Amino acid sequence: MDDISKSKIEILFKEYDTLRTEIDTRIKSAFSLWSVAIAALAIVGGLSGTKTRAWVIASVAIIALVILWYLNESATRRCAKRVSQIEKRINDLADEELLEWELKWGAVTTGYFPEWREVKARIVDCWRQAVSRLRRRQS
Repeated sequence: MDDISKSKIEILFKEYDTLRTEIDTRIKSAFSLWSVAIAALAIVGGLSGTKTRAWVIASVAIIALVILWYLNESATRRCAKRVSQIEKRINDLADEELLEWELKWGAVTTGYFPEWREVKARIVDCWRQAVSRLRRRQS
Protein backbone atom coordinates (compact mmCIF):
# COMPACT_ATOMS: atom_id res chain seq x y z
CA MET A 1 0.00 0.00 0.00
CA ASP A 2 1.40 3.38 -0.97
CA ASP A 3 1.59 6.52 1.19
CA ILE A 4 -1.36 8.17 -0.57
CA SER A 5 -3.62 5.22 0.23
CA LYS A 6 -2.43 5.27 3.86
CA SER A 7 -3.23 8.99 4.10
CA LYS A 8 -6.68 8.45 2.62
CA ILE A 9 -7.36 5.59 5.04
CA GLU A 10 -6.24 7.77 7.96
CA ILE A 11 -8.63 10.54 6.91
CA LEU A 12 -11.49 8.07 6.41
CA PHE A 13 -10.82 6.55 9.85
CA LYS A 14 -11.31 9.98 11.46
CA GLU A 15 -14.75 10.26 9.87
CA TYR A 16 -15.43 6.60 10.72
CA ASP A 17 -14.57 7.14 14.40
CA THR A 18 -16.70 10.28 14.57
CA LEU A 19 -19.71 8.54 13.04
CA ARG A 20 -19.34 5.45 15.27
CA THR A 21 -19.29 7.77 18.30
CA GLU A 22 -22.40 9.54 17.02
CA ILE A 23 -24.18 6.22 16.48
CA ASP A 24 -23.29 5.10 20.01
CA THR A 25 -24.55 8.39 21.45
CA ARG A 26 -27.80 8.19 19.47
CA ILE A 27 -28.42 4.61 20.62
CA LYS A 28 -27.91 5.66 24.25
CA SER A 29 -30.25 8.61 23.65
CA ALA A 30 -32.91 6.27 22.27
CA PHE A 31 -32.78 4.12 25.41
CA SER A 32 -33.02 7.25 27.56
CA LEU A 33 -35.97 8.40 25.47
CA TRP A 34 -37.80 5.13 26.06
CA SER A 35 -37.07 5.36 29.79
CA VAL A 36 -38.60 8.84 29.87
CA ALA A 37 -41.60 7.56 27.90
CA ILE A 38 -42.23 4.74 30.35
CA ALA A 39 -41.84 7.07 33.33
CA ALA A 40 -44.19 9.63 31.75
CA LEU A 41 -46.81 6.96 31.09
CA ALA A 42 -46.53 5.72 34.67
CA ILE A 43 -46.98 9.25 36.00
CA VAL A 44 -49.94 9.97 33.71
CA GLY A 45 -51.47 6.61 34.59
CA GLY A 46 -51.19 7.43 38.29
CA LEU A 47 -52.67 10.91 38.03
CA SER A 48 -55.87 11.48 39.87
CA GLY A 49 -58.53 13.54 38.22
CA THR A 50 -60.36 13.12 35.00
CA LYS A 51 -59.32 10.12 32.98
CA THR A 52 -59.94 11.97 29.72
CA ARG A 53 -57.39 14.64 30.58
CA ALA A 54 -54.79 12.03 31.51
CA TRP A 55 -55.31 10.16 28.25
CA VAL A 56 -55.04 13.36 26.20
CA ILE A 57 -51.76 14.19 27.93
CA ALA A 58 -50.52 10.62 27.44
CA SER A 59 -51.51 10.65 23.76
CA VAL A 60 -49.68 13.92 23.09
CA ALA A 61 -46.61 12.67 24.96
CA ILE A 62 -46.60 9.39 23.03
CA ILE A 63 -46.91 11.19 19.68
CA ALA A 64 -44.06 13.55 20.60
CA LEU A 65 -41.86 10.66 21.74
CA VAL A 66 -42.56 8.66 18.57
CA ILE A 67 -41.60 11.68 16.45
CA LEU A 68 -38.37 12.14 18.43
CA TRP A 69 -37.60 8.42 18.15
CA TYR A 70 -38.18 8.51 14.38
CA LEU A 71 -35.88 11.51 13.90
CA ASN A 72 -33.17 9.89 16.02
CA GLU A 73 -33.56 6.55 14.22
CA SER A 74 -33.36 8.20 10.78
CA ALA A 75 -30.17 10.04 11.71
CA THR A 76 -28.67 6.85 13.16
CA ARG A 77 -29.44 4.94 9.96
CA ARG A 78 -27.84 7.68 7.84
CA CYS A 79 -24.70 7.50 9.99
CA ALA A 80 -24.62 3.70 9.75
CA LYS A 81 -25.04 3.84 5.99
CA ARG A 82 -22.12 6.24 5.71
CA VAL A 83 -20.03 4.04 8.02
CA SER A 84 -20.64 1.07 5.71
CA GLN A 85 -19.56 3.21 2.73
CA ILE A 86 -16.39 4.17 4.58
CA GLU A 87 -15.72 0.52 5.47
CA LYS A 88 -16.03 -0.44 1.82
CA ARG A 89 -13.75 2.42 0.73
CA ILE A 90 -11.10 1.54 3.34
CA ASN A 91 -11.25 -2.13 2.35
CA ASP A 92 -10.84 -1.16 -1.30
CA LEU A 93 -7.89 1.13 -0.56
CA ALA A 94 -6.23 -1.51 1.61
CA ASP A 95 -7.03 -4.20 -0.95
CA GLU A 96 -8.06 -6.34 2.01
CA GLU A 97 -11.18 -6.86 4.12
CA LEU A 98 -10.22 -4.99 7.27
CA LEU A 99 -13.61 -3.64 8.32
CA GLU A 100 -16.90 -5.48 8.06
CA TRP A 101 -19.32 -4.67 10.89
CA GLU A 102 -21.76 -2.37 9.09
CA LEU A 103 -21.17 -4.04 5.73
CA LYS A 104 -22.10 -7.52 6.97
CA TRP A 105 -23.62 -7.39 10.44
CA GLY A 106 -25.11 -3.94 11.05
CA ALA A 107 -28.86 -3.39 11.34
CA VAL A 108 -28.99 -1.39 8.11
CA THR A 109 -27.66 -4.45 6.25
CA THR A 110 -29.35 -7.28 8.14
CA GLY A 111 -32.42 -5.59 9.56
CA TYR A 112 -33.20 -5.41 13.25
CA PHE A 113 -34.13 -9.06 13.55
CA PRO A 114 -31.83 -10.99 11.20
CA GLU A 115 -32.71 -14.29 12.85
CA TRP A 116 -36.25 -13.89 11.47
CA ARG A 117 -34.83 -14.29 7.97
CA GLU A 118 -33.48 -17.68 8.98
CA VAL A 119 -36.76 -18.65 10.63
CA LYS A 120 -38.72 -17.52 7.58
CA ALA A 121 -36.37 -19.43 5.27
CA ARG A 122 -36.83 -22.60 7.34
CA ILE A 123 -40.61 -22.22 7.36
CA VAL A 124 -40.69 -21.68 3.60
CA ASP A 125 -38.38 -24.66 3.08
CA CYS A 126 -40.54 -26.94 5.27
CA TRP A 127 -43.65 -25.73 3.46
CA ARG A 128 -42.12 -26.47 0.06
CA GLN A 129 -41.06 -29.93 1.19
CA ALA A 130 -44.54 -30.67 2.52
CA VAL A 131 -46.18 -29.49 -0.71
CA SER A 132 -43.70 -31.53 -2.73
CA ARG A 133 -44.49 -34.68 -0.69
CA LEU A 134 -48.23 -34.12 -1.12
CA ARG A 135 -47.84 -33.74 -4.87
CA ARG A 136 -45.80 -36.95 -5.08
CA ARG A 137 -48.47 -38.82 -3.12
CA GLN A 138 -51.19 -37.49 -5.40
CA SER A 139 -49.30 -38.57 -8.53
